[in-house]
Amino acid sequence: MDVMRPLATILFVGVASATLFAQHVTVPPYVQLGVDDQSHAAKSLTIVWHGSAPGKWSVRFRTESGRAAEVTATDDPVRVKGIANHEVLSATIGGLKAGEAIKYSVHVGGEVVAKGATRAPKNGPIRVAVMGDCGRNSKGQRLVAGVIRDQKPDMTLIVGDIVYPNGRMSEYGPNFYAMMNSAKYPLMQGTLTVAATGNHDTAYRNLTKYPDGLGYYAYWRQPLNGPEVKFPVKGSAQALLAAAGGVTDRRANFAFDNGPVHWVILDSNTYADWKRTDLRRWLADNLKNTRKPWTMVAFHHIPFHSSKKHAGDTMMRAVADLFTKYKVDLVLAGHVHNYQRTYPIHFQSNGFVIDKSFDGVRVLQPKGTIYVCTGAGGGELYDQKLADDSAKWLPFTAVYKAGFGASFLDISARTLTLTHLDSAGHEKDRIRIEK
Repeated sequence: MDVMRPLATILFVGVASATLFAQHVTVPPYVQLGVDDQSHAAKSLTIVWHGSAPGKWSVRFRTESGRAAEVTATDDPVRVKGIANHEVLSATIGGLKAGEAIKYSVHVGGEVVAKGATRAPKNGPIRVAVMGDCGRNSKGQRLVAGVIRDQKPDMTLIVGDIVYPNGRMSEYGPNFYAMMNSAKYPLMQGTLTVAATGNHDTAYRNLTKYPDGLGYYAYWRQPLNGPEVKFPVKGSAQALLAAAGGVTDRRANFAFDNGPVHWVILDSNTYADWKRTDLRRWLADNLKNTRKPWTMVAFHHIPFHSSKKHAGDTMMRAVADLFTKYKVDLVLAGHVHNYQRTYPIHFQSNGFVIDKSFDGVRVLQPKGTIYVCTGAGGGELYDQKLADDSAKWLPFTAVYKAGFGASFLDISARTLTLTHLDSAGHEKDRIRIEK
């Protein structure tokens, strides 16, 4: 393999032509956390790609320290109506050092069919891109993808509604991978990408009507360290279960460490009732046992916002008291297709207190959790005129911005800077938090 290049994100070399091999890559490699429990350390990464047919698939890799090995791929077959048969292939590269550069190549039958480069999660400062409600195959989505690409994040976090309109496997190609995992937009190919599930991803659970539905469970490989949530579907889930590696009910709630942050990802759809004692217990235990200076929680349904659209979808307030108790710094969500940021919110037994003294410029230590809605990733925009009418904002809303865009977190052990950029890359919001 070539000499290591110290890149934070991928240089995707290419995919072999389908005419060369009986088995070929149909979706280029993308970087995932993998299914291992990484609650307190991300010491491995998983390379995932889609292949046209079963075969002798593997990944060969070399780290910058000189360690080289070959890993046989796990093959999870997709055999459902609505999309051509294919394989979801994955190979885990373990034993990584923080921030270590990795070069890898995907092989089938000994032939190289794809190459890429990535990095293990860092201990030190990281930049994270955050956006949601993206998978529409829209001009806005393409512009936002370009902004994220140009910012070169260490990790991208998608806060739900990955693909529209029904979360189908057949919708992933044109509505998501084309803007996130392609030659022009190689966002996933070398940068760790993490996703929460939204209502368009998993709330529609009719496999009789759409056998290729619930693609989230088939295409994402994220830690299986969260609680079980019952997997209710209409129709047979046998084929989906095979595509999901045999696990569905623990796919959408998990936690991991990356950089100086403990991240908790939750399924906020209504079938996951966060008033349940067992779910609250898992969340509380997870938040209180973190070893990192920053704690952030991400899910889809923003519980505090000023839009008229989805005004009643505030079910995740059910765990806001835990965010206060365990000093969660930021809650990152979408569902509402614009950008909003609250003042710090501190829950008490008789309600909540809003810290309007915090401005992120002069006052840098918030008294409470800040809730960020960053749902302007490509879906049709909501309540745009309201952004210019602050008199109609609810009291907890500090900032409301119209237009497409993505948010970015620059995080070190003691400081966090949140910026929001519009689809042209112009800064629309900035705050700084200090520990």
